[in-house]
Amino acid sequence: PFIEWIRSVMEMLEKDFSRESVFRYLRSGLARFTMEETDLLENYVLERGIRGFKKWNEKWVHPSRISGRGVRVSQEESLSRLEELNGLRERFISQLGPVKRAAGRKDRTVKSLTLALYELMVSLGMQEQLKKKQEEMEEAREEVKASIYGQIYRIVIDLLDKVVDLLGEEKITVKDYSDILDAAFQAAKAGSIPQEADCVILGDIERTRLDHIKILIFLGLNDGIIPKKAERGSLLSQYDREQLALQDMELAPTAREQVFLQKFYLYWNMTK
Repeated sequence: PFIEWIRSVMEMLEKDFSRESVFRYLRSGLARFTMEETDLLENYVLERGIRGFKKWNEKWVHPSRISGRGVRVSQEESLSRLEELNGLRERFISQLGPVKRAAGRKDRTVKSLTLALYELMVSLGMQEQLKKKQEEMEEAREEVKASIYGQIYRIVIDLLDKVVDLLGEEKITVKDYSDILDAAFQAAKAGSIPQEADCVILGDIERTRLDHIKILIFLGLNDGIIPKKAERGSLLSQYDREQLALQDMELAPTAREQVFLQKFYLYWNMTK
């Protein structure tokens, strides 16, 4: 849900608060809106044809004759509900307004967008929300989900820090920034420690640590898959790498080093 929430924020900025992106955000479970409040807003937005940030930022003046459950109501009740709807609208705009302003600036940078996104997380108490969900999963004995909820905030913050370190002052479009975040999320991984001694563990050969096992089934032993072929097309030449290494910069493994690592992992698992 946390990744879905971030993607919904970026989609709203890209698509000028389209109806689909807004309710993707509100239904993420992390926007501090109840399902009843979201239903009420959605019915009104559908009834009045509201779309775009400008419409959300303006006071709504037309009463709705339909309740959150789709039932027609009296005029007096509809006026009362309009006041409630405007309160929900203002709460929504107060959340997203700063991010919208940051995205709308001509001199926006990776750093300014990231800072606006981070401040939105803080304003919604995202870390506390995820901690609460972790505790709920633990109570339900959903250990794997609880483990992921416990890791995801730190993983995302680390990713945002790295994006800023690499591209902080670069001017960027919202679309390109969103694509960068998507690529980072796809590359991120969260692991969990098995909760039982007597269990079946599924994992890849690089990250799975196995001790005192009874049976090992090694799947997918195909040429070019295990050991994996070295990736080509690096942006850095061998000379570039040597120069950066002299500056004590940490680099990803070279193609040759990757081959050795893959052979090591293969050897390690075969000896199990």
